Amino acid sequence: MKKNLPVFTDLFVNELMETKDGNEGINSFLEKRKANWDNC
Repeated sequence: MKKNLPVFTDLFVNELMETKDGNEGINSFLEKRKANWDNC
């Protein structure tokens, strides 16, 4: 698992968090509100 951490980190940061829903999830958490998902 440890050897794959850089791969998982890259996938998370560069692909998942670049989506509108990824940003919405973080923003809604920080703003303490329900998320408004587009791709669910």
